[in-house]
Amino acid sequence: MTSKPCDKWDDISSSIEACIADIITWMNSNMLILKKEKTKFIIFSSKQHVKKTENLRIKVGSSYTNSSMSVRNLRLILENTLGIDKQVNYICKFCYYQIRKIELIRKYINGETCKTSIQAPIISRLNNNNALLYNMPLSLTNRQQRVQNCVVHLVTSTRKGQHIKPVLFQLYWLTVRFRLLFKILFHTFNVLTGTGPVYLNDLIEKYLPMRMLRSEAYSLLRIPKNHTAMYGEISFRASAPRLRNKHK
Repeated sequence: MTSKPCDKWDDISSSIEACIADIITWMNSNMLILKKEKTKFIIFSSKQHVKKTENLRIKVGSSYTNSSMSVRNLRLILENTLGIDKQVNYICKFCYYQIRKIELIRKYINGETCKTSIQAPIISRLNNNNALLYNMPLSLTNRQQRVQNCVVHLVTSTRKGQHIKPVLFQLYWLTVRFRLLFKILFHTFNVLTGTGPVYLNDLIEKYLPMRMLRSEAYSLLRIPKNHTAMYGEISFRASAPRLRNKHK
């Protein structure tokens, strides 16, 4: 549910509570139950207005729930300021734990077996929602890159001081930064070829100049104007055309 800063919280909360009441009614009619103690709600806002939403609450059944700073949904931690610091912290902590477990048996397995064993618990975690790192502070990308470096050293048994890029080249692995760029460009290609998700089709428009220009022959995408440098530039609507036009 979206709202404007000028909207009153009483009207917004009434709409949310009515929606939750309908969900509870539907679940009860289908022999299901909504755990009110585990139900959370979050209000997304800018860092300048986040303090105004800290004490807001809604009624869930017979009890009240305060707005949360972050919530988790499908392995993704959403923060009320749309940051991903907690998400990166969680991924790095989980991956380092898995690396330590595999290190205990590394001397009993060969390189190919080790490479296979780290795919599901570690590499898949690094690839999960990694496109959210686009245009984010470089420190967040570097933290995940250090995790990948540890994985490379574990698989190839190389020294920690050895340069990592030649080893990545031998494994045919992309760095964390190029992985997220590849994912954005991959989804953009699927949208343009008609094989991508339907909900992404409306986010990309082809560039049609007002008069005949040489750029028309390059099949560029239109880059929308954004009012916010942080939230607008990291959206798929802005990042996909910019990356596609750059690598055209």
